[in-house]
Amino acid sequence: MQRTVDPPRQRERSVITCNGFQSSKTHCPRGHAYTPENTKLAKSTKPGHFKRQCRTCKTATAKRLAKEAKDRRDKLAASKAAHQALSARPPVRSPASPAPAYRGEPTIFPQLATPPADTTGEAAIATGGPAMLVHALNASAPTAAWSLQPKPQAVRPFEQLARRFLEYTGRAAAAALPSCRT
Repeated sequence: MQRTVDPPRQRERSVITCNGFQSSKTHCPRGHAYTPENTKLAKSTKPGHFKRQCRTCKTATAKRLAKEAKDRRDKLAASKAAHQALSARPPVRSPASPAPAYRGEPTIFPQLATPPADTTGEAAIATGGPAMLVHALNASAPTAAWSLQPKPQAVRPFEQLARRFLEYTGRAAAAALPSCRT
């Protein structure tokens, strides 16, 4: 007579597939033996089930994480100390201090203020340009009153344009142009 085996019931099937299978293991994934001294029973997410944890692996992981946390704290403390040291230094010019005093008029502006000797034919011949253009350039030249106004000590974006104008009108050769910045 042939004997038939009934299929496992639902409860037996869950024990075989989940907790029963895990309980048949003798070593953790890293190869440590599950002994009573090395095994910790922890609650599983499933009610009524427990999972085994290797104490050796947990200890090694805890030590590694503690060392990484200490390294992070040390790095943060060093960064904080460096930041405080940089912010403790006095700034080059504090925002509350006034701007530096005006040191005087640069030498390029009086050259622009003086009109050329002739505004028509002779200047046109000297520069090689038409008389109308030379007259228009001279009419737009700044006056002496304008050049005596105090100027702020800042980067002068029109310095190169002024040099070209002086070279074009032929007055650049009369005096060497020093830099406006002191």
